[in-house]
This record gives sequence, C-alpha cells and structure tokens, in this order.
Amino acid sequence: MTNIKKIIIDNFQSHEHTEIEFGPGLNVIVGPSDYGKSAVVRALRWVLYNEPRGSSFIRAGAKVCKVTIELNNGTLITRLRSTTGKNQYLLRKADGEELVFEGFGNEIPAEIIQTSGVRKIFIDDNNKVELNFGAQLEGPFLLAENGAVRAKVIGQLGGVHIIDLAQRSVNTDLRRLLEQEKRCQQELQQVTEALTAYEHLPELEKRIEQ
Repeated sequence: MTNIKKIIIDNFQSHEHTEIEFGPGLNVIVGPSDYGKSAVVRALRWVLYNEPRGSSFIRAGAKVCKVTIELNNGTLITRLRSTTGKNQYLLRKADGEELVFEGFGNEIPAEIIQTSGVRKIFIDDNNKVELNFGAQLEGPFLLAENGAVRAKVIGQLGGVHIIDLAQRSVNTDLRRLLEQEKRCQQELQQVTEALTAYEHLPELEKRIEQ
C-alpha cells in the first residue's frame, strides 16, 4: 500500500517553506488558529486533486509555488505554479526516471493518479465522493448521503458498478436493435405495398406471349 511519507510546501498560502514527515497510522497536525494547518490540507489537495484552480494561493511576494509529496516507495510527486504562467506536474519515480507534465488544464495526468492511487469516485453524472479527504465539520463518511448515493458508492468500491455498466450497455444495444428491427419492418411493409402495383405483370406477360 502506498502512503505519503513527507510533504514539502514552498510558497503556498502562508507557508514559505514547510516540511512535514508523517508516521505510520494516524497523524495529527495541531496548533493555534490561523497558523496554516488548513493550508497543509489544501496543499495536499492541490497535488492530488489539482485543486484549487488558478494561482491565487501563491504566497505574496513569491514567484514560484511548489508542493512535493514523497511516497513511502521513494517516488516524488510535485505540483508547481509560477506567476509567469508555468504550470506543471513533476514525477520522479523510485528508479530515478523523471517525467514532466504540462497542458493538463483542470485534469490530473493519468500517471499521477496511477502513482498516488488517489482519485475522486464519480458515482454518476451529478455526484462524486472523496475517499481520501474529509472536510472540517463534515459528518461521518456517507451517513449524510441518501440511500441511493450510499448504494452507488458501495457498488463502486465493490466493483458492482461494472455489472451495472454492462447491464446498461446491453439494454442500450437491445433498444437500438429493436428500433432497427422496427425500421426494417416498416421498410419491408413499404416495399411490399409498392410491389402490389406490379401484381398484374404476370397476367400481362401471358397475354403478350399468346
């Protein structure tokens, strides 16, 4: 299992330079209000979810903002943004291979998601859940959601959504084939009716031969 071993924050909101090492199990960040605890979570979200958007989080007076997370397998994932428009993800794998990603817009490069193992779960077109983050004052996971949303999330986690997608795909194909069959029957009926105008031709052929 991949875990975050360390986070390095440079010029993100109130943090000029902060390094935090995490231990196994539960980690708690404590301190007075307005001392940047929530900014640490936002920095993590910036790396893992590419949120927040824009560049307003760059520390006042700084030109480059950078957040790096180190995984327990030695991999480094860096999110970088500058006031001059530089916007990158940097990935340094445990074997030393380095990759640079640009032009990803509001998305997250697939290699980053695959490496971190963190992603949002889209349960339908209107709902998504975050399994790795919980906001302040947020209720227990899923308990505040309605039964339909809870069922969809559990289905996603258990792989039931694959069966559901397959069933919807089969139903879509079945409807398409039924509509195609109906059109073919209508066309056949039209051709059959059109042929009635030529029913007299065999009799006419006999008369001509006589």
